[in-house]
Amino acid sequence: MSEIQQPGRRERHKARTREQLITTARELFARQGFAETTVLQITDTVDVSQRTFFRYFDSKEDLLLVDLVDFFDAVANELHTRPSHEPPLVALYESLVVSIQRRLDDSAEVPMFRPRQLGIDLTSQLARTYVNWELRIADILAERLLNTAKDPQDARIHADVAAVVGVSVLRSAVNEVTAADFEAFHLGTKALTERLQHAFDLAALELDRLASHYSALD
Repeated sequence: MSEIQQPGRRERHKARTREQLITTARELFARQGFAETTVLQITDTVDVSQRTFFRYFDSKEDLLLVDLVDFFDAVANELHTRPSHEPPLVALYESLVVSIQRRLDDSAEVPMFRPRQLGIDLTSQLARTYVNWELRIADILAERLLNTAKDPQDARIHADVAAVVGVSVLRSAVNEVTAADFEAFHLGTKALTERLQHAFDLAALELDRLASHYSALD
């Protein structure tokens, strides 16, 4: 019995440690500033080793992207539950909308904005986070498509393309929001969903134009 329960306890302990690191880091960032806070200070406060810290995070900067990673996790989990008949981009769009509505309200900070709010350039970390999530989304979409696809290779390409387009559209929507109103760190769910829908509408329009172009060449 204890062997069965042990993994559950281990996972709960890991989750508690991760949350303690996040909470402590945010308190230190707020009190003494991001640049002045070191990984050693964070780990000493939590009473864990720096080695433990780096099991959870690649760098101090990654702590500023925790909300974004959690949001991406929510979208991926929702994507697993979408009806199998939904096309890949439709399923991804609906997963994004549902996750936004569940995780944000009009007073919630949009997770993509935290680094910019603090005036910190996390371009490389942010790019890595988006790329890792894009690969994860592609894997989920490929799994969905393989259930009905005649050609597994075509299903993989289909999933990769859909993931690239969907994630790129999300990034474009976020960039548009921050460019239009740099102080809108607490954008409401309705406004954020509208920006996302507008970005997907533009992507659909361009894809339709591309399809028309190919048709004219035949």
